[in-house]
Amino acid sequence: MTVEKFAKDLLFENALWEDECDSIISSFKSENKVGEQIKWNDFIEGYPLVFKLAISRSLKIFALEWLKKNKPQHIAIFMLEEQ
Repeated sequence: MTVEKFAKDLLFENALWEDECDSIISSFKSENKVGEQIKWNDFIEGYPLVFKLAISRSLKIFALEWLKKNKPQHIAIFMLEEQ
């Protein structure tokens, strides 16, 4: 599984639709320093657990901010705030 697929699955599992996942990941890649440095086409299995945790945490924080700005009534806000 690629890093991008890992990220998309993570968002999807937190009540986001695929198109929303794509929009958030696209914004994360271009607007976030962490997102700019990630090698999105690499296989996630080759990375240590701490890398997966760092991506997960950074992406969840970004997604929460993105949703509050773009879709303030989205159910995923509550899912992401609980974590």
